[in-house]
Amino acid sequence: YRIEINSEAPWTAATSQSWLSLDTLFSDAGISSLVVTALPNASANDRKGYVYLYIGGTERIEIPVHQKGISISFESDEGADFDRVTFYWMKNDDDGIFNFKLKSNVPWCLTSVLPEWIDVSPKSGNGDCMVTIALQSNNTPDDRDFELCFGDALYGVNAKMQICNPS
Repeated sequence: YRIEINSEAPWTAATSQSWLSLDTLFSDAGISSLVVTALPNASANDRKGYVYLYIGGTERIEIPVHQKGISISFESDEGADFDRVTFYWMKNDDDGIFNFKLKSNVPWCLTSVLPEWIDVSPKSGNGDCMVTIALQSNNTPDDRDFELCFGDALYGVNAKMQICNPS
């Protein structure tokens, strides 16, 4: 981010966190700019830091920097978050279809190896996306369970969904 500064006195700058960096640490009076760069947040937790401008040796300005953590979650058509889906399509010729919104602020992919009775589309994306699960009818005497895992490509943050298909 570029910050434009118009100061009547020389200024210096500093940051409160090591994940924040500045392209310059001081300037003379007048119009200048300061570029703030943040390293990627490899955590699921949000984090906060500050850029400090010290103007003329007496005035201090704090500029907050808030960076979101990695987030992957699921939302139903009704807007409710969830992590478990039970499919009740049993012993018939119809396949079960379930649509949901995968919410993410990073590129993601399906990390589970799917059994033959489940299909997921799409299997990867960049940010929020509608996802469809197609489930073949369960014509066996046993219940079927499977855990779908969606993850980001770089940092190992995962969201898991349990698929249950009663016999």
